[in-house]
Amino acid sequence: MKFASEIATSTAPRLSLGAPSARTGRGWGRGQILIYLLLILLFSSIAFLYSMNPKKSAGNLKIGNVEFTVEIADTAIARAQGLSGRNKICETCGMLFVFDKPQIQNFWMKDMGFPLDMIFIRDNKVVEIVPNVPIPVAMQDIPRVISSEESDKVLEVNAGFSKENSIQIGDILTSNIH
Repeated sequence: MKFASEIATSTAPRLSLGAPSARTGRGWGRGQILIYLLLILLFSSIAFLYSMNPKKSAGNLKIGNVEFTVEIADTAIARAQGLSGRNKICETCGMLFVFDKPQIQNFWMKDMGFPLDMIFIRDNKVVEIVPNVPIPVAMQDIPRVISSEESDKVLEVNAGFSKENSIQIGDILTSNIH
């Protein structure tokens, strides 16, 4: 029979969790645990941020005889981001905001880098056009656009696009977007 003091000093193998630390040769060191926890936190943060900003889908639209390519904003996160933070889009590009049901739409132009035309659409028919929505001059002066008609889609394009391409209320939107 061994006494407790003999067991503590015996040469029997000890159970160790993980690789030996450089300092003691036994178990995980505090520095290693901290590094692993920081790596887990980093990768978790990256995964979370990626899930918050999903890649936007794209499609082609036609209003009247005008064809263009759009990014689709059909989630709350994509709609909140919209075209904010950009300085321009191509001449035949836009962003189509898709909503579950027709409603009065309310947009603000926070962090917009260029002026827009906003085309409100209901059941694939243009119901309202708000041309030349300006960019914010200061944080206290952020332009807002509230539609006067209910719509289930809103198309944002470069300012002047609607006039240059004779887009009018009543025009029909066709697309390859489902």
